[in-house]
Amino acid sequence: NGSGKSTLLNIITGRLAPDNGEVIQGVNTKIGYYDQLSKQLPGSVKAIEYIKESAEVIEMNDGGRLGPAQFLERFLFPKSMLYTEIENLSGGEKKKLYLLKILLTNPNFLVFDEPTNDFDIQTLSILEDFLLNFSGCTLIVSHDRFFLDRTTDFLFVLDGRGGVSGYSGDVTSYYEEVESSKQKNSENVAVIKSGKKDVNRVKKGLTFKEKQEFDRIEEEIMKLEDEKTVLDNRFSSPDTSAEDFGILKDRYEELELLIEEKYERWEFLETKR
Repeated sequence: NGSGKSTLLNIITGRLAPDNGEVIQGVNTKIGYYDQLSKQLPGSVKAIEYIKESAEVIEMNDGGRLGPAQFLERFLFPKSMLYTEIENLSGGEKKKLYLLKILLTNPNFLVFDEPTNDFDIQTLSILEDFLLNFSGCTLIVSHDRFFLDRTTDFLFVLDGRGGVSGYSGDVTSYYEEVESSKQKNSENVAVIKSGKKDVNRVKKGLTFKEKQEFDRIEEEIMKLEDEKTVLDNRFSSPDTSAEDFGILKDRYEELELLIEEKYERWEFLETKR
């Protein structure tokens, strides 16, 4: 966090002007931007009317056509809530409505800022399938490695110091290569021979304990991500009862918080190295 990801998205989408240079958008580029804040929705408007402002029909990549009501139902928006005024919807329903309005504008460049923070697992699964079949370009900022692995094939990696590098592949592959590179290269550790034993001196910036923490934090994140994957599979299992679903959901939300905290700590330690 704090590396400028949201600011970068706002510059790309034209909400902010860059300090230097310029952003040139393609003539036919149509951006759909789902951000962390989302705009204020009109409270007195019915959900279906709000959606119809974007399109009466949406063309699907498989050649099918869906009306606004069908599209809402596809994303598990309650049919009984279609004619409910927006001010009476829950926070999650408003977020989903805002997302679907963006998708219904038929953009060819979708931009998401932390989309997994706002939706339940079933909705995210449907969104993943939608993005996998989306014919345009998608730019996503997220701490959810599983979601990124499923929906992206190229990374822009921000180093927290203003630098950006590109990587062709998914997040898991990127971290595997980073770890492999660290094992092969010893430029961050100076070995000092003193008498009968060698003493490892950590590169200036990290304390010895922080170096130990940094060395194990990626493995800890991977274990948490693996547990999330197991829960995802259980959510979709017909053997999962309603009672179990509630328990699993609580643990899933706990895992998301733990993973976010781990990533924040990793980014902090990375900037100190």
